[in-house]
Amino acid sequence: MYIIVGRDRVEKLKDNYTILPLDRVLVDGVEDRAYCVIVNEQISFIEIPILSQWVDLHNKLIEEYDKDNTKFCLDAMEHLYDKFGGELNTFYDELQKRLKSE
Repeated sequence: MYIIVGRDRVEKLKDNYTILPLDRVLVDGVEDRAYCVIVNEQISFIEIPILSQWVDLHNKLIEEYDKDNTKFCLDAMEHLYDKFGGELNTFYDELQKRLKSE
């Protein structure tokens, strides 16, 4: 998995990779969004038919996280854990810790 920052980079890569939003970050004092780039080889053949469902759920997770909807986020992460070849498990772990400490 690779991490990129900025929507302009997403636009350049989205046709060839699975791109998922992560948290907001500050770059040179400007808030932007970080994204992870999932290389196709990291997705198992079993996941391919339902990949779009996992992408949609992850996108909704980030949307609800931005709205401080803790319950939705915790529930969604239960379903997303180990998806995307497990590449996002540490992100979900950290997000879960953050949400449970609030």
